[in-house]
Amino acid sequence: MEGVGLVRGLGSLYRFHKFIMCFSHKNRHIFSYFPLVVLYFGQVFGTVACLINPMIHKSLGVMDRSEVADVIVMVDKIIITCWLFAIIVINFCKRNIHTKLFEVIFEYESAIKNTFQTQIVFKNVHSNGQFYFLTIFYLGAVVYQMIFFFGTSYVIVGSIYFIAIYIIHMTTVYLANFILCLAREVDCLTKIVLQHVVHQPLEHPLLMRKKYEAFLLITKFIHIINYANEAFAVHILLNLITTIIVLSYYLYFFAWVATEPLEMKVKLIISSADLALMLPFISVILLLSRNGQICVKSIEKMEDIVRETLMDPHPAVGLNGRRIAYRSQHQAIRIMAHLYQLDYRFIIYMINFVTTNVIILVQFKQLEEARYQDH
Repeated sequence: MEGVGLVRGLGSLYRFHKFIMCFSHKNRHIFSYFPLVVLYFGQVFGTVACLINPMIHKSLGVMDRSEVADVIVMVDKIIITCWLFAIIVINFCKRNIHTKLFEVIFEYESAIKNTFQTQIVFKNVHSNGQFYFLTIFYLGAVVYQMIFFFGTSYVIVGSIYFIAIYIIHMTTVYLANFILCLAREVDCLTKIVLQHVVHQPLEHPLLMRKKYEAFLLITKFIHIINYANEAFAVHILLNLITTIIVLSYYLYFFAWVATEPLEMKVKLIISSADLALMLPFISVILLLSRNGQICVKSIEKMEDIVRETLMDPHPAVGLNGRRIAYRSQHQAIRIMAHLYQLDYRFIIYMINFVTTNVIILVQFKQLEEARYQDH
């Protein structure tokens, strides 16, 4: 599939996903799964270690142990472990659909190139920059673990934890940039429909053929959206929900350490590190929501143009327009996070959910402190 223009637009992200997460490519040797298997069982080991003895307060330099913090650490480790496992399983189960998706995209791009002599330009898809940024960021996080927690078991547990999150984030960025590439695909389709359907007279038979081919392209693109939703919908929803949950825990720890009676230097180091570790979670949600919104706007523009063809006096053009419009009424041409349309509304959901979670956790902390005071 290296000939697919969308693959070239994804750049390093596609090669990374193909190497370690995709499972959609044939003739893979069993040893190619070894890094992911080692990472997963290392994360399982870290989760079990935290379940046995979640001594997060010693690692952070906090004097008093907090049961709320211990529970959060345990739940967080369980969520990351289950999250990584779910992504592996989803990618494995959807590998054939993923392959079929690229085959349909290849047919679509070939039709655009051969029939309309047009190339899709995947501009402003900064997948390589995001790839390198997250790689450097989490490499720095692992180095931070080794320096700050040197001599404790938290060095190994924390390093594996950050590597697991890195893999998870990279799959999210891959999905986000895939969606942005789909927006570029539909933008090119919109220009073709405008040029060959809306702004052309009807008399010439070759023009009628071009109009028919343009509607076939729209049908092909609808198939691409359907395959993309089948391959990615559950994955996107899982990433959105779990990112919001984990972000809630990070924000709570930031508030907890900031209010603890620690030495100011230690408090600043830990609080700054915790705040920095929230940034990738926030950025991937913003990236996924932004690219989903861009794709929605591009598809809406195409749908508006299709509706204009309903008034076309030629019966063949109007019939094709009505078919596509009728189809979109019953099954929206949208990138979906399972049952939810992927757009900016997820940012509002994220803010509301995180705020509610942090308030609940703070209330548990207050109950814990009140209980200690009673004793």
